Amino acid sequence: MRLRNRVLAGAACVALVAVLAACGTTTDTTTSITGTTLTVYSSLPLQGPESSEATDVLDAERLALQQAGSKVGRYTITFKSLNDATSTGWSPKLIADNARTVIQNNNSVAYIGEIDPNASAQSIPITNADQVLQVSPYDTAIGLTEATAAVAGSPDTYYQSLSAYGRTFGRVVPNDTYQAKAQLQVMKGLGVKNLSVADDGTPYGDAIALAVEQDAHAYGITALPVLRAGAGLAKKVSNSVANALFYGGVASTGADQEFNAAVAADPPLKLFGPGGLYTGAFAAGLSAAAQRVTYLSEPGLSTAELPVAGRDFVSDFKAAYHHTPWTQAIFGYAAMQLVLGSLHRAANANDRAEDVAGMLATKKSSWSTSAALGTYPFSSVLGPYAIDKNGDTSLAPYIFSRVKGGKLVVFKGLIVP
Repeated sequence: MRLRNRVLAGAACVALVAVLAACGTTTDTTTSITGTTLTVYSSLPLQGPESSEATDVLDAERLALQQAGSKVGRYTITFKSLNDATSTGWSPKLIADNARTVIQNNNSVAYIGEIDPNASAQSIPITNADQVLQVSPYDTAIGLTEATAAVAGSPDTYYQSLSAYGRTFGRVVPNDTYQAKAQLQVMKGLGVKNLSVADDGTPYGDAIALAVEQDAHAYGITALPVLRAGAGLAKKVSNSVANALFYGGVASTGADQEFNAAVAADPPLKLFGPGGLYTGAFAAGLSAAAQRVTYLSEPGLSTAELPVAGRDFVSDFKAAYHHTPWTQAIFGYAAMQLVLGSLHRAANANDRAEDVAGMLATKKSSWSTSAALGTYPFSSVLGPYAIDKNGDTSLAPYIFSRVKGGKLVVFKGLIVP
């Protein structure tokens, strides 16, 4: 289970993005690489509370490259791992430093980036400035690829060289507009009629709360105006007509205490949260009463939903690293698959512009129907999917969990069209 550390919010995040974008500016940008050795970088929180999960993601990325023979046509692929976290969690400064390391290497062709919600906001301006393909295994923040009122100027604000290079970022997880729909589908099935919506003030929390509020009517649910977490939230919810609360936010902002207070004030209330709360620490912090009524979602496929290639990945990971991978590590493998597939589709893999075009040209037909993982075209471990012009995937699978004994227990999987 993934732990997350959210340290930026609102205007401060946007201001930092602008600063980092300036740091990434270059005056002599070369997008074509000399030679046949190309470098792919990975940036993950290899220290701190997420280190165990992040190590599995990294190992999954390595496994995908190894099974491809570390080759794309006549090119040899070198893989370099970077850490983006301190002992307390992911660091905006380290992410920016990692992105600058990538653009300073003239052989760089791709950056497999962050797994925390909205952390990619720190790296995209820098990699975009040098037209480096960036793929995230697990950053679901809406504003990175779609406009949201929660982030002014999104998504264009993140692309420093948009006019010159266009979009250079893609991801193998769906953005949170689809998680909002998944949440509402489950709420409807559980009899939710009137919904209180709250957010924690982070760009991630604001955006998904807004998406839930805007889409609720399509599911026959009346969403009340969005509330800000903090003193008085539980009382406001209990005094409303709501029979459920959706909390958009991350675990590091005291969300467990908000859940505990809400159910103490209104015991029948159902509580819902997105991937930002899908952590062991959050689950362990819930009271017994809150555990009984909490429903959490996160992008992912249950074991039963995995295609043959996905099940092969689990077996191969166990054989290589001698333990079962973290459930979401499969997205690390998928991110490397997407990068390698993009390089294969490029007319010249040593041309960054063509590599980005190769990613944006990913179609469902780009994937093999064979179960073999080591040949191109690859058999996707997630099943066939396309990447749209914004860098988003067409595949939107989710798992939902209850909390029992302080642990997350999966009870449902669904795919949003």
